[in-house]
Amino acid sequence: MRTHHYPTWLAGLACGLTLSTAALAQTAGTPQAAPAAATAAQPQLPAPNPEAAQAVQRSIAALVQAANTRGPLLTTKEFTDSFNEKISAAQLQQALSQMHQIVGNCSLAGQVPIPVSIVGSYLLNCDKAFVPVELAVEEQAPYRIHTLLIRPSYSKL
Repeated sequence: MRTHHYPTWLAGLACGLTLSTAALAQTAGTPQAAPAAATAAQPQLPAPNPEAAQAVQRSIAALVQAANTRGPLLTTKEFTDSFNEKISAAQLQQALSQMHQIVGNCSLAGQVPIPVSIVGSYLLNCDKAFVPVELAVEEQAPYRIHTLLIRPSYSKL
């Protein structure tokens, strides 16, 4: 299986994703507290958020459409300020145009189930290859994209 390699600046599209977790206090010296402390040490997932999940679906659809039309369909309003500070609209459009040039038109082939509403992991079925894409939106409205990772493509056999 052959992979396509994108320029190294494309890796810059991946901005940090952090999930907030609550720290719970541990009671020392109590035998019953040990199992509870072990459970509390595990990160807690955010509560399901149907609005955020819909925003993730809209975002991936807009991204695929922007890549296929090679036009500026995505604006800086759809991304967080921290994302826009790292990646300009021109750089994003250049990355999508280059992806289209390498793999052709794309459609959504599938989604990897993730138990977090604000994160989406997708596989794009493009003319020449498959392209894995991950994105995440803010935890609260307006649910702008704060993380976007376009992984190297996999050639079709």
